[in-house]
Amino acid sequence: MDDETIHDLIGTIYEAPLDPRQWGLVANRLKGVTKSHHAHVGEVTVHDNVRAFLSSRDRYLAFENDKLTFSEIAAIAEGLQDPFVTHPGLLRHNQCPEGKAFLVREVLPLDELKRSPFYNEFGAKIGIFEMLMAFFICRAGVFHAISLMRSERDPLYDDNEVRLLNVFVPHIRRSLELHGRLRAANAQARVLQNSIDALTSAVVLLDRIGRVVFLNAAAEHLLKRHSELFVRWDRLCAKHHADAEKLHQLIKRVTNGEGRRPVGGAVTIQRAPLELPLQVVAAPVSIDVRTSVMTGLGPVAMLVIQDPSEETRVPEEIIAAMFSLTSAETRLLLALSNGQTLKQYADEAHLTQNTVRAYLKSVFAKTKTSRQSDLVRLMSGVTHSIALSEQ
Repeated sequence: MDDETIHDLIGTIYEAPLDPRQWGLVANRLKGVTKSHHAHVGEVTVHDNVRAFLSSRDRYLAFENDKLTFSEIAAIAEGLQDPFVTHPGLLRHNQCPEGKAFLVREVLPLDELKRSPFYNEFGAKIGIFEMLMAFFICRAGVFHAISLMRSERDPLYDDNEVRLLNVFVPHIRRSLELHGRLRAANAQARVLQNSIDALTSAVVLLDRIGRVVFLNAAAEHLLKRHSELFVRWDRLCAKHHADAEKLHQLIKRVTNGEGRRPVGGAVTIQRAPLELPLQVVAAPVSIDVRTSVMTGLGPVAMLVIQDPSEETRVPEEIIAAMFSLTSAETRLLLALSNGQTLKQYADEAHLTQNTVRAYLKSVFAKTKTSRQSDLVRLMSGVTHSIALSEQ
């Protein structure tokens, strides 16, 4: 294997964390240069039996066999009479070097392998016999491994194949570590994105040059309802010139577009006469969030857009359960939190003011409050969480 081919394969190994499809190419090329019939890169658990190994294709970054597909091999495993057949070499994993290529026959003699249920009931059926392996990142009995296999009809692996695989082992190890970090970061990013998407407030994330990189569901819904704000060429724009200039300056400040420390702020976006303006509040995204969760340029700023004229419906049954209120008490609490007076509610509900005052006294006791203004503040604090529970 010449130097150019080696360097090319090492390059592919380091491309794999960013493009997991490259792991298949890595496995195929190592299978070819070592004259193997099978190669896989994946997660191994020392207590797994054959069926568990083949329970999901997702546990493998690469699975390449000259003759059989993963599904065909998994079907053979499912047909085993003994569901607990396990490769006997796994029971001796403590004798296997970590981060170094080795021949499995060094810890499990081939004549012992040939007598094992694993080989006779499974390995012989799919044409695998000898194994050349390397273990990586072993923690609590779970590790990643690259496994190369030959059939009983093939020559045994020799020291040349071990040395050849060892050329790539350090690079595969680093690439797997990077793969794990990126996977964790992407999982965090998905959690963050899903959390933002669940918010009832409209949230827009911007990159460092002010481009929109994410709109949550509420933001998409708001922009569809209101023509005063829209996205054009990945930029959040305002319909009217004066608003557009205010919004532009706000975005420059919050994304560090002026070459200074990013700062938050707020602007209003005017609507038709007699309609309350939209409120846009901007805040920089912390460095910790950017570096630990996002990749690439990533968001550096967040805009929250509110329509003050839009009321959030609060389910009566949730408020009732939260404070142990009756239906009548719940309706009164919601009416007061929406700005109604006792008299207005009494007239609308066709109740006497004395009856309403009796309900109010009970609401005060159950919510640990003593004034109507306390009730309004209480409800404003729980409205957001209640709205999330609806989604």
